[in-house]
Amino acid sequence: MKTHEPQFEDRIRFNWGYHDAAFDVHRGNPRLTGSPGQQSLTYVSRQHDIAYYEGYIRGVADAKTGVCTDDSTAAWQAYRELTA
Repeated sequence: MKTHEPQFEDRIRFNWGYHDAAFDVHRGNPRLTGSPGQQSLTYVSRQHDIAYYEGYIRGVADAKTGVCTDDSTAAWQAYRELTA
């Protein structure tokens, strides 16, 4: 199996996941499986790209609660506090 360093920074990949999630929720098709708290993306594993995955999970949660804006900064800050 090939492994390589991501081409883009974690913050950028997190942002992509966050906004992809918001769009998916808006169109009624978030790509998640499992129950709340145990969800996973149907096409990206946590091990494959943790930054995108975490952004997506947070984007879905924010979009469903109406907190999601065009800016993922607050979600990124919360994620960074958990991983620091």
